[in-house]
Amino acid sequence: MFFQTKLPDTPRCYAHLIGGCSNKMSKEHVFTQAVMAKVGMIGMTGYPNRPDSTIGISSAVSKILCRAHNSELSVLDNEAKKLSDALIDFSTGKSPGIVHLDGAKFERWLLKVTLGYLAAGHTCLGRLYPRVPDVIHALYGHIPLGSPIGMYSLVEVGSWPEHPREILFRELVATDPAGQARCVGAFISLHRVPFLFWFGGPFPIRDYLLKPDGSSYLDPYDCTTASTRFHPTATRLSCDGVPDLVMNFAWPLCTNGSAGATLWSVARKFVG
Repeated sequence: MFFQTKLPDTPRCYAHLIGGCSNKMSKEHVFTQAVMAKVGMIGMTGYPNRPDSTIGISSAVSKILCRAHNSELSVLDNEAKKLSDALIDFSTGKSPGIVHLDGAKFERWLLKVTLGYLAAGHTCLGRLYPRVPDVIHALYGHIPLGSPIGMYSLVEVGSWPEHPREILFRELVATDPAGQARCVGAFISLHRVPFLFWFGGPFPIRDYLLKPDGSSYLDPYDCTTASTRFHPTATRLSCDGVPDLVMNFAWPLCTNGSAGATLWSVARKFVG
């Protein structure tokens, strides 16, 4: 398993496992301030540890990273903002036509969002911190993520939410042989465009999309005909009356090196 419950004596910075922490904690926006900057007030719903409410961007923070480790991740936030701005323009009928993205950086941003939500305790699993340094090393780009761990796009998803600037996080959970619920990934929607970050698990990804009765685990998204693509090179969005938006993702030539295999070996212990 990659995560464990945060103990009272665990350092507050969830990146402490790789060392280099500064003395002061930062106020971390788990969904990136630059992504939410054009939203204004935020309607928060579905959080297990707080009532539904409307708050300002400055209040949507948690002290889960020290200043030193937080500042190193700004390059990931910039990559997410690039896509966020393009999607907002697309939703208002001003499609930029194409947006070029660094796939590895955006993938690490998805990992950053996942780790942030878990560390802040905004999931049904409570406050979870990484238990192995490799997860943090992957976040900071020190080692690659070995397949099948990483980013997946979702295609053929229906019934998108009506609000064009909605952002959504939902953890993916599986039960280990001991009956313990474990986080095996996250579903992250950026302005109605869904992505998956997967750590690997005991079932195929599709089994995390649909319930046994055929309904969607990821309501309000209809995943009846949905499929996933690992490390997509391009995704096209179409909407009547708006020029198509193409998201191009550039990936390193080799994303499955020996260091990445080290991270995957941790997952294999859980997958069995």
